[in-house]
Order: sequence, then structure tokens, then C-alpha cells
Amino acid sequence: IPVKLIGLGEKIGDLKVFNYADYINSILGDSKK
Repeated sequence: IPVKLIGLGEKIGDLKVFNYADYINSILGDSKK
């Protein structure tokens, strides 16, 4: 079970980073307009 929890944590971490990157990209895109 611990291994599965670690894998899940990594997936969630990647998802947060991905969403954060999209958030920044959206802000930069709006500022350029």
C-alpha cells in the first residue's frame, strides 16, 4: 500500500505542477494581449 500511496502522491504532484504552469501561461498570454 505505501508504494501505491507514493505513486499517487507523485501523480498529484505532477498534476499540480502542470496546472500551475498552465495558470502562469494563461496570465502571461493575457498580459501580452
